[in-house]
Amino acid sequence: MTHPTHPGNSTQTVGSNSPQRSEANAWIRLLENATHEVFEIMLEAHIEFSRPQEELDGTVTAVVGIGGQATGVLMMKVSGAAAERIATNLFARDRSRPLLDAPESVAEICNKIAANFKSKLGSLGDRCELSAPVVVTGSGAQCRAVAGSESLRVSMAYQEHPISITLDIE
Repeated sequence: MTHPTHPGNSTQTVGSNSPQRSEANAWIRLLENATHEVFEIMLEAHIEFSRPQEELDGTVTAVVGIGGQATGVLMMKVSGAAAERIATNLFARDRSRPLLDAPESVAEICNKIAANFKSKLGSLGDRCELSAPVVVTGSGAQCRAVAGSESLRVSMAYQEHPISITLDIE
């Protein structure tokens, strides 16, 4: 079952072992805040809420696993154009870093969002570890945590390009 938490931009899919709806809503807010903060700090960019996109053109998907007290997967999907913008702006922000290609840049931002989200979980986050990010390019890429997990999704736009952040948490 899907419940909107902000009109058109965040949804939660409730599984049988999922947290209470109020807790899931709190986690969505944490995920939104973590995403906003990373884009503002890493890319000096403000991102806007947007309507979810079914499929993104030339999709780049970055995935970071969460293990420990809470287990799950954080996924960031962007269009190819958004990935290029992220790479360009990430390099422009810190020229001491080597230029990353677009998929590596998306992986870097996804990893930072996961770390920021984890830090917002307090003592629960302290008992979790993050995997190295993995990137998949091409449309139609699907990744899901184990059955019975709860799926929290946030849809935003970066310089008018859609971004989808999904947290599948058990």
